[in-house]
Parts: sequence; C-alpha cells; structure tokens
Amino acid sequence: LHPFVTSFVKRSLLQCSLRTSHFFLVSSMRRIFGLLLVAAAAVPSARGDFPAPCFQVNLDLPPAQRWNESMHAIVDMYGWDASFGMLTTWMGKLVPEWVFEMVDGIAEDLLQDMGEYGEEITGVYETMKSLAPESLDLQLSEVVVENIIYELSAYCTSIVAQNTNGSIYHGRNLDYPIPGLQNVTAQVDFMSGGELAYHGTAFIGYVGLLTGMRPGAFSISVDERDVNASDPIGELLLNLESALEGGKALGIFVRSTIAEQTSYETALPVLANTRLVTPVYLIVAGAQEGQGAVITRSRNGTDNADGPSNGVWTLDAAAGAWYRAETNYDHWEKAGDGRRFAAEKAMNSTGAARIEAATLYDVLSTPPVLNGITKYTTIMS
Repeated sequence: LHPFVTSFVKRSLLQCSLRTSHFFLVSSMRRIFGLLLVAAAAVPSARGDFPAPCFQVNLDLPPAQRWNESMHAIVDMYGWDASFGMLTTWMGKLVPEWVFEMVDGIAEDLLQDMGEYGEEITGVYETMKSLAPESLDLQLSEVVVENIIYELSAYCTSIVAQNTNGSIYHGRNLDYPIPGLQNVTAQVDFMSGGELAYHGTAFIGYVGLLTGMRPGAFSISVDERDVNASDPIGELLLNLESALEGGKALGIFVRSTIAEQTSYETALPVLANTRLVTPVYLIVAGAQEGQGAVITRSRNGTDNADGPSNGVWTLDAAAGAWYRAETNYDHWEKAGDGRRFAAEKAMNSTGAARIEAATLYDVLSTPPVLNGITKYTTIMS
C-alpha cells in the first residue's frame, strides 16, 4: 500500500453536488506528500464533505492517557452537547437499561480481557467524566457499551479493486444511524518511538478501528452482517456470551490485527479464523497484485456455507474479477437493498483502467451507496 489515505466526513446527500474533483485531488495530493496527514487547508462546509481532522495517539504513553488530547480537542471544536453529549443521549434512548446493568456486572472482566485496550477504555471514561457536565452521572458501563456498539447496529459499503496497472485501492462508506458521529470522526496516526505504526479512521472515544491500514502492508474495513435480524435482543445476548467466552470485540480485534500483523499474508488467516463477538464481513486489501478479499465471518470462523472460495472471496483480475463489493448481505445471496447493485453498476461503468482514488470516491458517492446515514468515506491505497 502506498502512503495514501483520505477520509471525508459526510454531512448529507447534498454533499455530492457540492464536492468538486479539484477539491478532492488537492486534498489527495496534500495527503500523498504529507504522508497520511489530512489536508488542513480545506474549509469545512455545513452541507458538504470535508476532510476529517487528524490526531496522533502516542502508543508510548500509558494506555489510560492515550486519547486525552484528542478528546479535549473534539470538545474544544464542537462542544460537549454536539459531540460526546449527543452520543451519550442517543445511547440512553437506544439501549435498554437492563443492558447497561448487565454490562456493569461484567465490565471489569471485559476490560481485563481487552488488555491495554481495556485500559484505554478506562482512560476514555475518566476523561469523558471530566469533560461532561457535572449534572451527568456518567457510568463506566455506558463507555464500555459505546466501545462495542458496532456489534449492535451498523450498515456499510466496502470495495476492494485492482486497476490495470496492478495497483490496489480500498474504499469504504461507513453508515450509522447515530447522530453526532461526524463530530467525533477523525484520522488517527498511531505513533510509536516517534514513528508511524499504523493509521485509522476513528470515532474519538471508541478505541477500536473499523477502518485502518498498516502502511506498506494491508488495510481492513468492517461491514456489519445480520444473521438473525428478526431477533436483535437474542443476537445481543449471543454477542455478550461470545465476549465472555473469549470472542474478540470487532473494533479492538481489527486494531490489534493492524498493530501486530506485518503483511497481508499473515493478516488473512488471523482475520478468517479468530473467534469474534459477532458475525461480520471483513474486507482486506494488500500491497501486491491480487491481494484483496471479502471474508464472510461467523463468530467462530469463516462462513463457508456456499463453499470456501466464497467464504474468503478473493480478487481474480485475470478472470475478470478485478473488484469485490460488499454491503451487508452475503455476496452469494440477493441483496436486500439497492446499494450493491448501484456500486457494481458504477464500478463496471468506471472500468479497471480508470480506477484510482478519485474515481473510487465517485463510486462511493453514488446514491444509494451514499445515503442519509453515511458518516464518512475513506479511500486507502
């Protein structure tokens, strides 16, 4: 992967008409030469796309201190009510009280199982308490639930593609019906010993990653997978049971994979086989020709219900499969909405010869791939 990542925060479906190719290419050039730094010259628009702010997380600090600076910066930029306060209010309305009570009883065990990431969550809780109004009685269980919220509700589109020059591009829209997420979305450089270790598009306060890359090695994005949408409470209980039995929370699992694995070849079996809290689609891209796949996951491993070649659905440009597009449905089944069809139509219209960062961004800006709950778009290569 070249040292190129760009993320744009989505404000509404109207952004497409307001975003120009010149704006995107200037931002891209700044990020290429700035080695993963967001173009700071872009002026945010209330109705348009704008580059997510960039922060650093210093991995040499004690885990409980790593997110302090970025959390204070978010509140300085947007205020409590328009950032963490909005999320806390939404969580209280969405999640039943008994869930918080249940998590409160197992929070200590969950955090201990998460190792240093659990310590980071504890630090996030302490920082959030210091930033919140005195009248808000924030509980640790609320912050723990916020850090496993992806296991509750999310929708996404991810595409991995190889152009005719052999370059790999990985793009994603993250769709969430959660208000306020735009204001906590950021590009995060994770630093160790003064050097960039890895990079992600993150929600500040959520210590995991749903979109990230290890420069020169591989990138990962996460798409939600519903296996029993008719019984969300039952699925939540299964998720909690899996967590207590050693299943990995998705965001922390993705971040630890990016932190610990050094190549596409070593990351792929880890992504395919590690026990997880919830079923999911993992989209992964590498640095070499042919290195791209959609992994359809159950809690215990790859879902090979339609055969191993579909459980790990790889690029095969020689056979005409120069891209793979995943939304939130098993790719061998009919999609339940129009996003997959729209994405495939746009990719086929663009063609492998023309795929690059800007054209893939255009694909992800095509309605309904871009929709009313799209929170950000990230392109990685």
